[in-house]
Amino acid sequence: MKKNNEAEIIAFGSNYLIANIQNLQASMNSVEKRIHDEDIHDLRVASRRVRTALEIFAPYLPPKKIKLWQNSVRKLTKAFGSVRDLDVQLDFIKQLHEKCEEKTIKPGIRRIFTRLSQKRGGFKKNLQETLSEYKKNDILNKIILSMESMSVQNTNEVIFPPALFQLAFEVLHKKLDKFLFYEIFIPYPEKTKELHQMRIAAKQLRYSLEVFASIYSGKMDDFLQILRDIQTDLGNIRDCDVWVAYLPRFIEKEKKLVNSFFGNTRPFKHLLPGIQYIQNNREDKRNALYQEFVRHWENWHKQDTWGKLRQEIVEPVIKNSVDNFHPPLST
Repeated sequence: MKKNNEAEIIAFGSNYLIANIQNLQASMNSVEKRIHDEDIHDLRVASRRVRTALEIFAPYLPPKKIKLWQNSVRKLTKAFGSVRDLDVQLDFIKQLHEKCEEKTIKPGIRRIFTRLSQKRGGFKKNLQETLSEYKKNDILNKIILSMESMSVQNTNEVIFPPALFQLAFEVLHKKLDKFLFYEIFIPYPEKTKELHQMRIAAKQLRYSLEVFASIYSGKMDDFLQILRDIQTDLGNIRDCDVWVAYLPRFIEKEKKLVNSFFGNTRPFKHLLPGIQYIQNNREDKRNALYQEFVRHWENWHKQDTWGKLRQEIVEPVIKNSVDNFHPPLST
């Protein structure tokens, strides 16, 4: 790729990174003030956008710095991952307890809420330490300073170079292939690991598509919404799978705690109806969510959604190739 093309790609990537790092900083400030679950969600989304852009533009950025930047942002995403999952579980348990009217079920629900709340409280100090470390290292501002030296000011008329469309095609084509690999597992509801991996692949495709969305003049909006819907569908299924896997372990651990305190497990019996109720509730919900996702997928398949997406990302590459082709002069 020619140097002038590289400069244009670097400028595009730098502008995208600066905007999203600033969004990440705003989310971090919100989290530091109140550690609210929605603020944590926004932080994780912002950090993933930055990570995706760093991955895509890594070949064009300073090699001695890029690994440090990637590891730093990845650490931030990971630090808040477990907390976000706990917040989702706590919100579900709280709503379930409020709706539940059977007295025999409430003790088990309350016990799970207590244990999850205790675990959530233990994370608070770690989160604050993580944010303090980031402020001390000032890594995000350092990335912005580096990006500003490579960015360009927005103008009224923006012309995207052919090399940028070529890069977008290479990235998105690969991400789309990775995502569609998991299509073969959709008919098998028991493939919980593979469906979870499909959700991750959908997320990676979506964030990569967001990086390049501006060069396609709004043509990616519908595809982005579909990918968000897929994330939601598979995310809700995943939440149920987490509960189904968690509850048997919770039962064994809680039995040991009860036995250690009382010298026997008899007091545990009044907790069991509530725990079993949650287990059945999540299994039933999971089945319903899975069937809904299958219906959605069949609809997207009938509309040739992924073929249309592939066509949109390849057309500019073909057009640029044709426009730049100059046949030899006849003699």
